[in-house]
Amino acid sequence: MVHAYRCRIVPATIALWKGPVPASFRLPVFDVPVAPATAREVVDLIESRPSHLVAIGNVNLRGVRMYYENAEFRRYTETSDVVLLDGWPLWASAWLRHRRFTSAYRVGSSDWLYPLLDRNPSLVITAVGGTAHASALARRAALVKAPRVTWHAFDGFEFKPQDGAGLTLDEALEASDLVVIGLGMPLQETWINAHRDALKRGVVANVGGCLDYLAGIQAHTPRWIGRLGIEWLYRLIRSPRRLGDRVFVDPLVVTQILVRNALGKRVRDDR
Repeated sequence: MVHAYRCRIVPATIALWKGPVPASFRLPVFDVPVAPATAREVVDLIESRPSHLVAIGNVNLRGVRMYYENAEFRRYTETSDVVLLDGWPLWASAWLRHRRFTSAYRVGSSDWLYPLLDRNPSLVITAVGGTAHASALARRAALVKAPRVTWHAFDGFEFKPQDGAGLTLDEALEASDLVVIGLGMPLQETWINAHRDALKRGVVANVGGCLDYLAGIQAHTPRWIGRLGIEWLYRLIRSPRRLGDRVFVDPLVVTQILVRNALGKRVRDDR
């Protein structure tokens, strides 16, 4: 069933989109709204330069937890035009409902940002996130990949420009075809919600630690490991303190939330 909030996607978006418009539905088991797309579809969408704002969200296991625990994250997810399946548990849940969702629909932020830069498009991109040093490194790496791109870089702490262009953040946002926000959950979703009025057109996306990967601050997981579904193990071994909570605590918390919700629904149905 297409939910009411999806009706906000106007026909202009569909006309500009060069790939198929993804179905929107609530994931079995997790009961969160998604509108999946492949990385190629996301890249095509961004290169189409929508004349109005299109929001890209994504949901992984931490995102499921945030959806139920944080109102700002839930608001961003429910008002996004595309909600990507980031991680095997979410993709598997979608596949159980629609067999057409091949593994190409398992998409993290780097899965579409890197191919976008590889196309070397003539786009204006504003990136917000990371330390000042990481922000500058991400910009340098992006321009090596895509010299035709104009990349406005702002750190994620004081939101100061790191590119020497002399633009304020509001000016950069207004001029951008793509805005990527990497502040971590749920700060990045809260930030986007608060700045929607400054985003008139193009695409905005919450990208988590993707900017640190681009900068080389964090090691990116080899894609063959991701295809095996053990990306979590690779990342845990490399950063046990940073990711221990996600690997060991999030599944328990999400399970508790889903069981509580299921029991609550059963009680309501019995009344």
